[in-house]
Amino acid sequence: TVLVVILVCVSAGYVRADKLQLQEKLSKEIKIQLDNVTIAEALEKIGKKAGVKFILSDEAAWKLPQGEATRLSVALDGPLADSMTEMMNAFCMRHAVGDEEITIYPRPELEHILGRPTTEQLELLKVIYTRPIEVYFVDEVQKNINSFFNQDYENYLLWFVVADESDPAFNELCKLKDQLGGNSKARDVQVLVAGQGQSGFCSQKIHNLLYCYQRIGDDVEVLAFADSDVCVRSDWLSHIVYP
Repeated sequence: TVLVVILVCVSAGYVRADKLQLQEKLSKEIKIQLDNVTIAEALEKIGKKAGVKFILSDEAAWKLPQGEATRLSVALDGPLADSMTEMMNAFCMRHAVGDEEITIYPRPELEHILGRPTTEQLELLKVIYTRPIEVYFVDEVQKNINSFFNQDYENYLLWFVVADESDPAFNELCKLKDQLGGNSKARDVQVLVAGQGQSGFCSQKIHNLLYCYQRIGDDVEVLAFADSDVCVRSDWLSHIVYP
C-alpha cells in the first residue's frame, strides 16, 4: 500500500524566536482600555502600545464569529503574555511569537466546530478548555518533524506544505529534508509551496491541503494528514494501514 503523509505547516508550527526575544516581548507591561473595536483594530492598537507587531492569521479570521470585523471591548493591565492570553481565550485563540511579530492562530478545539463558531459555542469552549499560552521553539518543532521521518512503514511519501517561501518553516524544512531524508524509510520527501489561499473562500490550511490533494498520484491508496505541532510514534503509519 502506497501512503502519502501531508504535513501542514502553518507558521505557528515553526517560529524562530530565542528565549531572550520571547521574554522581552511577552514580559512587557501594558495598560490599555479598548471599547467596541474590531479585533483587527484591537491588535493594531495593542501592538502599537506594546511596540510589537500582531498578525491575525487567515485561519484565525476564518474561526472568528464575524471574521476580522468581530468586535470586542477589553481592558489590559499587566504583562503582555498574560493579557493577550486572557483576551485570546475569549475567542479560543492562541498566539505564537516569532522574531519580529506575534501571530494569532485558532486553538485546536475550534476544529470540532464547522464554519464560524457562535458566541455561545466560544463561551462553552472557554469553560471547558483553558490552557496557558502555547509557544513553539525550534528544538520542539524539530522533534515533531523528526517523528514523521522516523516511521517504520516502508512505502510512504512525506509531503510538507507551506503557504510561500517566506514562511519561516520553508528553509528549515528544506534543511531537514536534506539532513534526514536519506536515512528515512520515506520513498520520497517534498517541501511544497501552495501559495496564498483566497480570503473568504477557505482557510490557508484547507487551501494547502487541496493543493496537495490535486497532486496525488493514482498509486496512492491511503492519505494521512497532520499538523506540524504534532509528535507521532514510529508505528503511527503502520497502525493507520494495518489497524
